[in-house]
Amino acid sequence: MLKKRLWWSEAVGRADGRIRSVISFNRGGTWRQLKKPENVNCADNAKRCNLHIHGEHSRNNKIVPMLALSEPSAIGLVIAHGTVGNSLSSSQHPDVFVSSDGGYNWIGTLRGPHHYSILDSGALIVAVEAHHEGQVKTIKFSTDEGQCWKSYNFTEQPFFFACLASEPGTKAMNVSVWGFRPEEDGQPMWVAVTIDFQSLITRECNNKDYEEWLAHSTDKGDSKRNGCVLGMKETYRRLKKQSVCRNGRNFVVTKKQIPCPCTREDYVCDYGYYRHVNTSACVRQPNTPNKTFETCLNGEEDELLTAGYRKVPSNKCEGGFTPQDVVQTVIRPCGVKPSPGPSAKSTSSVTHFDTPKERLVLILVSAGAAVIVLLAIFSAVLAVRKQVYRTRMPAYRFSNLRIQDDNNGISVDLESGASSNGTAYQHDSDVEASALSVLRLTSVIRTGVSQCYYWSCCWLHRTRGRRLAKMFRAGGMLKLAALILVFLLAVFLAFQLLEINVEFKLASLARSLPANEEHTKPAVHKCGLSKACPPGHFAFKLASGAASVVGPRMCLEDKLIMSSVKNNVGRGINVALINGKTGEVLKTAFYDMWAGDVEPFIKFLKEIEDGSIIMMASFDDPATKLNDEARKLITDLGSSAVGNLGFRDNWIFLGGKGIKTKSPFEQHIKNSADTNKYEGWPEVLEMEGCVPQRQD
Repeated sequence: MLKKRLWWSEAVGRADGRIRSVISFNRGGTWRQLKKPENVNCADNAKRCNLHIHGEHSRNNKIVPMLALSEPSAIGLVIAHGTVGNSLSSSQHPDVFVSSDGGYNWIGTLRGPHHYSILDSGALIVAVEAHHEGQVKTIKFSTDEGQCWKSYNFTEQPFFFACLASEPGTKAMNVSVWGFRPEEDGQPMWVAVTIDFQSLITRECNNKDYEEWLAHSTDKGDSKRNGCVLGMKETYRRLKKQSVCRNGRNFVVTKKQIPCPCTREDYVCDYGYYRHVNTSACVRQPNTPNKTFETCLNGEEDELLTAGYRKVPSNKCEGGFTPQDVVQTVIRPCGVKPSPGPSAKSTSSVTHFDTPKERLVLILVSAGAAVIVLLAIFSAVLAVRKQVYRTRMPAYRFSNLRIQDDNNGISVDLESGASSNGTAYQHDSDVEASALSVLRLTSVIRTGVSQCYYWSCCWLHRTRGRRLAKMFRAGGMLKLAALILVFLLAVFLAFQLLEINVEFKLASLARSLPANEEHTKPAVHKCGLSKACPPGHFAFKLASGAASVVGPRMCLEDKLIMSSVKNNVGRGINVALINGKTGEVLKTAFYDMWAGDVEPFIKFLKEIEDGSIIMMASFDDPATKLNDEARKLITDLGSSAVGNLGFRDNWIFLGGKGIKTKSPFEQHIKNSADTNKYEGWPEVLEMEGCVPQRQD
């Protein structure tokens, strides 16, 4: 069976309340009902005819003796109790059904409830009929994945059946039947009969007995996409149904993986978007603001921009369909205002101002800015015109007239001059009038003295006029500067309302000056620690994942080991193995504890050498598949919280192989609806410190 792909569940119908079985081949992405077996007929009154699997509820009510069975070494083989009809019903007698392609197609194989087991990596299936009160002496076996069955009497004295037991791992070819037989004194006597099928199946399998099998193949549609699940084609080498031979203990499952071209189905709609019914495109939901998700570590912030599409988790497709609005990651210093939406490079047709409220704000701000600009221009024009008229000097007209009279040798007639130039004097300033009165008092003095007074008065008039002109000019400049300042302030407020990241910070400008750089720049330590580590220690910083969006981050000796930016993190437990003496990174990996297999993780933990440093950080769910053996191995590395690690808990840990005490570098926070920071996940954990270097 493909354990990483095949899930099934009992679903209750909303309309009629009936229980029906549904199955998923892509980790719960899509669900469908099970096909009806071709060799089983439905009742005439059945509206729908599908296979429904009996689960835990049926076993607790003793309707069936066993749950569905599959093994990783028996590729594609699934055995289960079920009934065929419109829904699951206790009134129907369950039978045994077998699928050889991972649940796509089924056949009815045994009538009534049975106990069953898989042997020899799927080459052999054995079953014992379940009798509530009767005794058993016969075992059934099949070498062609349940198509044909043979019976074998394993004892002459039947006994009451208790259980069917075989060696873990499906490698063995023997099975034990346990039960009890009543004695004459009324006391039961336990009986165990072991059956070794090596005497019945003696031939070893060769290359001709195997075939290449493409999982999830439907033989329909595009050949390039046939068998593609989560962006990957998987081809397995398995035993042919017609081959009657032994796989043996050395049999190893081999598979080939080929990435598939991407399609629209390989992407899901991101936050704030929904899949349109007619086009299958991701369309933004009305009245939904953009949402950013960020976490700060080492002075940097990862901002994930919600932009329409996100690839399905664990999907490994390549090429093909590439949406324009894919999710992007922006790295920026902490404290900088996040971007309001997708980056400028995005060619999406979705604009940021697409709600009525946002459009109204945009219109009002734009209109206000335009009015302010027009007022500023109009005020500037008026100020310039006023300045030009005021700077015209009437003293020059008076001076030119006097110079012409002197040059012609005509004596000054003050009265006639006053009458002939009366219009000009009325428009002149008070300074000109005072100068004219001075000239009248000195009219009886000879021409040389008169000319001297004349030039003095002209000098006095021009000096005061220039001062007044400067005063008028300075006033106009102040008004113009005030208008410009008001205009800049209005533009700044408009940018803020439009959520554009415009920052005028004098402090940042001051910090950028070379003269103050040495005084204001803080000391930077490795991995952004608050203080430097002593000699003989490694500086480290750890951060857990944030919900299922931002991956964990690990830093050692100022080197970023794992992060979403490096694209080497994943769901489950992320680990980094460090040489405790040199600080060299030996291995980085992640193990999926939600839908993956815990055995590779256990193997990794057992192979850690003494003196090694191990860093671990959770992402999404670190505990669903984490069994007792794995928890015990992590506890031996110095952990004290892994025993209580639960579903979607956040957890970070640094330990070592061979330490005698518990590690002080560990943090754990439970997943609780009352305290969670994110919907369904607790807050991010961060930890920094100095770990001692290994000394020989």
